[in-house]
Formats: sequence, structure tokens, C-alpha cells
Amino acid sequence: MEENELCARLKFHTVPLVRSMGKGTNALQKLREEIQAENEEVTMPALVRWLSNPRTIKEREQRTENKASSVVFVVKGKKVPQRLVSKGVTAAGSRYKVEPYTNTVPNSLCEH
Repeated sequence: MEENELCARLKFHTVPLVRSMGKGTNALQKLREEIQAENEEVTMPALVRWLSNPRTIKEREQRTENKASSVVFVVKGKKVPQRLVSKGVTAAGSRYKVEPYTNTVPNSLCEH
């Protein structure tokens, strides 16, 4: 990635765990490839990441009927991220609503 190049961090929810979790599946790499292939002009300079810790996601899946989770990804450009937020992203033939991602830390909203 070039210096001064604009990028945006985005997130989307309801990524099916059945095809996205497990050792050796390379599922998040496949998800990245699907997003880039199915969405015009999308360039992703970094891997897709789970919004939560993968171990926590797996534990939740085993305790409940939770079969999906959320991911964060980075997209190059200024107009492309805006378009994804307004129109959504397609991956593996499914459309997902996209939101801007802002990383927060504990106490960042409640500082004294």
C-alpha cells in the first residue's frame, strides 16, 4: 500500500460460521477473494478479520444456536467504501449490509 493512500475499515455481520470457521479452511482468505471478485473495483490490502476473538466465536457457537458472526475488512479508496456502505457487499452470492468500523477500546466512551 502506498503512503497517503486512502483506506477505510468496514464491517459486516451474519457471516455463516459453517463455511468460515475451522483450522486449515483458509475461510477468511476465501471470503476476501470472493469480496474482491464479486464487487466492482474493490481492492483489499489486508486480510479479513473476525470482529471477535475466534475462540470466543467458536465457544458461543457451541453454547447457543449462534451460526454467524461479524468481520472487519479494509478497502482502498474513497468512493468504493462509500458505495459499499450505501449498497452493501456481495460474497459467495449473498448480499451483506456494510457499516463503517471504528475501533474502540474500553473506557473510550466514558473517560473521566
